[in-house]
Amino acid sequence: SEVARLTREFWENRRQITAARARLPVILEELKKFGAPGLPELHSTLESERLDVNDIAEIALRTAAEARLAEEQARRTTAELAISDVERECRAPFIVPALMRAFLDISKLSDEAITRPPLS
Repeated sequence: SEVARLTREFWENRRQITAARARLPVILEELKKFGAPGLPELHSTLESERLDVNDIAEIALRTAAEARLAEEQARRTTAELAISDVERECRAPFIVPALMRAFLDISKLSDEAITRPPLS
């Protein structure tokens, strides 16, 4: 699903950022050895990057939450349609209640099978 793909991408990016952050002090030290002018302070650089990582994490979490919300809204719409079908059926019965429950159970099982993530 899109949520799983984005989550994997988020963690891959986070891993790359962590590796780059670990390399940053080494690079700054090498630049100092060569007398490079205008080097940023390591602390301020790391603090700035931490804020960037937090922003990225917030965006990823918000995106995942929005995807879950969309899925829940789709399930709600499906449930509301089923309820309206039942209400219509109660006005002029055609299907016996036990058969209706069986149809709803089958519908629920098929929805779960479709929305369940594949086993990895």
